[in-house]
Amino acid sequence: MADYYKVLGVPSNASIQDIKKAYRKLALKYHPDQHQNSSSAEKQKAEKIFKEVTEAYEVLGDEKKRRMYDQMGPDAFRQSSSGGGGFEGFSEAGFDFSSIFEDFFSNFGSSSQPTVSKGRDVLIKISITLEDAFKGVNQSVEFSTIVRCDSCSGTGGEKGSKVVQCTTCHGKGEVGISQGFFMVRQTCKRCQGTGTYIAVLCKKCRGSGCMRDRRVLDFRVPPGIEHESQLRLHGEGEVGERGGPCGDAIIQVNVQSHSLFRRKGANLFMNYPLSISQAALGCVVQIPTIEGEQVSVTFREGTQFKEKTVVHNKGMPYSSGRGDLIIEADVYVPLKLTQRQKELLQDFLEEEENKPPETTGFFAKLKNFFKTL
Repeated sequence: MADYYKVLGVPSNASIQDIKKAYRKLALKYHPDQHQNSSSAEKQKAEKIFKEVTEAYEVLGDEKKRRMYDQMGPDAFRQSSSGGGGFEGFSEAGFDFSSIFEDFFSNFGSSSQPTVSKGRDVLIKISITLEDAFKGVNQSVEFSTIVRCDSCSGTGGEKGSKVVQCTTCHGKGEVGISQGFFMVRQTCKRCQGTGTYIAVLCKKCRGSGCMRDRRVLDFRVPPGIEHESQLRLHGEGEVGERGGPCGDAIIQVNVQSHSLFRRKGANLFMNYPLSISQAALGCVVQIPTIEGEQVSVTFREGTQFKEKTVVHNKGMPYSSGRGDLIIEADVYVPLKLTQRQKELLQDFLEEEENKPPETTGFFAKLKNFFKTL
């Protein structure tokens, strides 16, 4: 017979609490439920170890039996265990394994308290304009979802029908099924884990307490919301069966693209077309903003293609302020010129001297390249 202290991995002076803790750890590790997908050899090994640790705990976990074991060693229990063989010998000696399993495995794999199912979350997609995203907007959406049954008010029973305790599980919501020498807890099929059942089910919802219907949901989209952001509205999703809590409504907000503005975070971008004359001479133009106002923007003399001009605090709102409106100059060349325009540009070309540094540097590189050919 093995040394019970070594079986549990505790010293001979271990406290009852340490012994219980060691047994719980080993029993959970080698419990047959943990090895349902193991090979036959692994199952047999786990079952053997499980029996050994349970046998050791049955002795060391009882103060009276532990004193006998400490005084006389394993021989104090050899006769009783050898007479019946294995676990049967310990049962005949008065060892109650069912109490051990009740202590450690009453919650194994299931809940000991009756539970009700929570309703599922619902996903609702809406589309708003960039202007609405700027200022925020109140929304109202109609959608199909699971709501409380209007006939039984979510109870699942006909009017006047009583809710009685389940006679199969006695209100616990689960039952114990014996599998050999151990007990497995399973959800009660009679009450589906609720611990109760309704004497007469509601004819409209067939006892579920809920039904599919359409409902209207009102909510507010906050200012500054970004594309594909989600709002979670707690308790506005599907209702749970038989009075279970509601799930959440998740609103996905899609912000439509805009004809003038592009958004990047809290900043707004706009491409403004400038003629070569406006870009060269500089100009002042009126630019619309997202809130419907107009601001004056000055382009300097010699404005280059894609050069940016920033208008501060005219972008999208965020938690601590507003972003900027960034104007990009789109300098364009006219497609058709009058004879007069051609003459003026030819005169300009002949007198042109003040070129951008980038252009001067390019032609210098081009000249050096041809010298190497």
